[in-house]
Amino acid sequence: VNRVNDRYQETFTLPVSGDALAEAIGYEFHVRRDDDRLFANNVRGFLGGGTSVSKNMKATIGIEPERFIDYNNGISIVCSEIKEKGKNAILENAVIINGGQTASTIWEAWQNKADLSKLFVNCTIKVEQNGTYLQRISINKNTQQPVKAVDMRSTDEKAILLQSHLLDEECYVPIKRGR
Repeated sequence: VNRVNDRYQETFTLPVSGDALAEAIGYEFHVRRDDDRLFANNVRGFLGGGTSVSKNMKATIGIEPERFIDYNNGISIVCSEIKEKGKNAILENAVIINGGQTASTIWEAWQNKADLSKLFVNCTIKVEQNGTYLQRISINKNTQQPVKAVDMRSTDEKAILLQSHLLDEECYVPIKRGR
């Protein structure tokens, strides 16, 4: 667990097991019957299991769940307080502000009896009581430069090799946008 604690913030970054995450989401959905609140500060709702991102996550869950933490950006959670209960932590007024697709896909997999015992997700948990600041965190966590399909070739070995050969012929073929 990495912890940042100063006068402005209290933030924790830690891996959370897929089972624990799914159980927590299930508690919100079925015990509290409050699934709207859990994602209330996320800039969008669950886009469905049919998106390419969700399909890729499902494939990872089914084929190599131990790699999920490597392939996924994780989940950002904001809560008003963290209470210790034995070896567990209770997040008061927790909301997922980034990673709703990840959380919802894991929840669906758990409902479909997927084995999540080897799956872990990086979670960043921020303790924050200021509602205005919560909105700013959510907006900034969900604002980034979109990655385009063409960007994916920048790490492809064949594209790098082709670029290298063409450079020998004094022909430059860009394979990466930006600097």
